[in-house]
Amino acid sequence: MGLLNGIPICGVILCIALSPQANGQTPGDTLRLPSARHAANGVPGATPPGTVAPGSAAPQVSNACNDPVCSGIYKTYREAAVGALRSGNESMANVKAQSRDRAIHFYLLSIQRDPTYGRALFNLAVMCVRSVPERWKEALSLYKEAVRIDPSPDIAAAVAKELPRIEAIVRLESTPEGQRARKFDIALVDLIGKFGDPAVALDAAAKLAKSDPTRWEGQAALGILHASLTHYDESGKALEAAARLAPAEWRTRLINAADLAKNEAQYVKARQQADAAYEKKLYEVAGRAYADAWQSSPGRIDSGMLAAVSFLMADRVALAVGVLTDIRKLKSPEYSLKAGLMLKELGAISPDAKLAAEAESSSEAAPVFDVAERIKSIVGDLRSPETLLITGPPPALLGDDLNFYQATDDELTRPKVDIFTSSENLFDVYSRRVGDRRVAMPDGAGAPAQNSNDAPAPASDGPDTTSGPAVAKPARPSRLDTNRLDPGTPASDPAAPAPPAAVPGQAPPR
Repeated sequence: MGLLNGIPICGVILCIALSPQANGQTPGDTLRLPSARHAANGVPGATPPGTVAPGSAAPQVSNACNDPVCSGIYKTYREAAVGALRSGNESMANVKAQSRDRAIHFYLLSIQRDPTYGRALFNLAVMCVRSVPERWKEALSLYKEAVRIDPSPDIAAAVAKELPRIEAIVRLESTPEGQRARKFDIALVDLIGKFGDPAVALDAAAKLAKSDPTRWEGQAALGILHASLTHYDESGKALEAAARLAPAEWRTRLINAADLAKNEAQYVKARQQADAAYEKKLYEVAGRAYADAWQSSPGRIDSGMLAAVSFLMADRVALAVGVLTDIRKLKSPEYSLKAGLMLKELGAISPDAKLAAEAESSSEAAPVFDVAERIKSIVGDLRSPETLLITGPPPALLGDDLNFYQATDDELTRPKVDIFTSSENLFDVYSRRVGDRRVAMPDGAGAPAQNSNDAPAPASDGPDTTSGPAVAKPARPSRLDTNRLDPGTPASDPAAPAPPAAVPGQAPPR
């Protein structure tokens, strides 16, 4: 080959071909190598696809399809939404690693993947109810939105059961009086749960009654607990105070319970006096006190027998015969038989005793019962229907038994969890995340709009397993959450790199 100024001609040609100016570059630019797409089209000198030229970095594929359906992880967006929902439920089920923010993240991701999936919104509402402090207004908005976008029967039933409770709480929380009433009701329910240990609950009942002197339930609780501790005098006073404060429909029960407590208090007092007098051998005094005790509590027939014995010890035969005659009339095998035998012996000195001994039992004996339990049953449940409504537990999180193959989903296994502050409104967060893909309001345009940048969902090989309202299939998640779901490339070629951008003045690349 010839020479040019002493340099081989082939070398000069190679230098010209590789100079920046020959390639449309300025001297400071780096050399542009042919892309893998060019190599695939047979451009000479390009690096074959899948290989790395010596000294160069690995080929980068930009704008890859990260959509869970486009990328082939799921067949439908409902499957993708269910996968996120289950991850949220698992976050809350794991007590040791329970994460409210993690669960909220997954529920938001679920509704992003399928804006018609009401279960995700329902669970978001439950998270608002479980927050400290509770976020009732947000929960109310989310419950209503759930049943609006997803009119399936199970969602409608779950919301219908929970909605009255949330609406009542929102109403109460809107005024200072309502807040005070709800606080009292919560404390009342907590107190009733402690009734099994009256000594512990008594102090809490006193504080509750003092916290709102206009509420009758605190005094009624004091009456029940005092009775459980055999403080019948205090029980009667508290129940009478409750009757004065209570609505008309409660007063009769409270008055009857108060009378029972006062009668029991009289019995206890009379019996203590009788025992003390008997020990001092003041038999007639003891007999009268035992008789009073029996009158206060007719079921305690043993007090009547002690009265008769005391009168006999005091040589007051007529008084003893009168008490024994009353016992003989009772249909109580044990005490009636014993009284008859005593009257038969006294018949030798008392005609009245002889006649009473031959008489048949004719009266039913008063039952013996636990006074404290009877008082509690007479009063009844202190919780009103509204109290039961507003203090009920939050509902369980909804699951989904949709059957599908759960492939590895990086958004679920390696999530970028957001930290939600107390100032953030979860309904607003949901609205921003879903954006123009939100199911239209009744007076809107109908089906949710699709983002023009979104690729259409690929056709499924099998039947559509999507469950939900009959609305247009939602588009892929839009650019609202670009750090997680990149719009990607069409589903027909998920791995293909983006085509080169068109250069002004030139025809688009083919």
